[in-house]
Amino acid sequence: RIAALLCTLALVCLGLQLPTPALRSNPGAEAYSVDAGSLPESLRSTLIASAPDAETSAFLAASRSEAASLRGRWALLLKHKAYAVLLRLGWTRVDASAALGRVRMFVASSAQLRPLLERAAPQPPSSLLLDIGSGAGTVTHALASALGLSDGSRVTALESSAPLRRELGRRWGFRAAASLSELDPRERFQAVSLLNVLDRVDDPAGLLRSAASRLDPAGGLLVCAVVLPFRGSVQLPG
Repeated sequence: RIAALLCTLALVCLGLQLPTPALRSNPGAEAYSVDAGSLPESLRSTLIASAPDAETSAFLAASRSEAASLRGRWALLLKHKAYAVLLRLGWTRVDASAALGRVRMFVASSAQLRPLLERAAPQPPSSLLLDIGSGAGTVTHALASALGLSDGSRVTALESSAPLRRELGRRWGFRAAASLSELDPRERFQAVSLLNVLDRVDDPAGLLRSAASRLDPAGGLLVCAVVLPFRGSVQLPG
């Protein structure tokens, strides 16, 4: 058994069991194109088209490098095996993925978000941000930067996964909590965001109402990012 295991490891290290995946080239401006003519006038008049930028290209380059290199593919294989072990030990899929750093998300760069925020609010609020469903915090950080929030303590990040909450505090300096119920019910924010979250909960309309209720009555900005067409998918524990 030991000999067989060593042979398997040798083959993997040589790349014989890890074929190089077919990688597409980085998307250009055409990936951001929108058929404005198919939109109703109410949306067509407010459309702001995005374009590739340095931050987007850097994320794609890092992802491609990991997928293409032998070291990266070896690391991905080990993460996949460890992920299966953690699930058998009773971890949730979200916690197991978070602990191993299996998933990275990119919604938009700070430069892409900034003109959208300026259109919604010519003077975007820059006091306190509440982000619901922050994940590892990369997207939250991009939004905070676009809002001019350089101090992580002014960002409250909600995330159900304990490993991710630890990363939110350690890496970004955010105040992390598991749910809205952990916050002071009187606390209000100048900006509340739900980025790729509404299609992953049982009651998206209820969550949207709860998020809006946390806005400062004197004026606030609700920021939502939703994948279209909308297809709900709730990840259950186990």
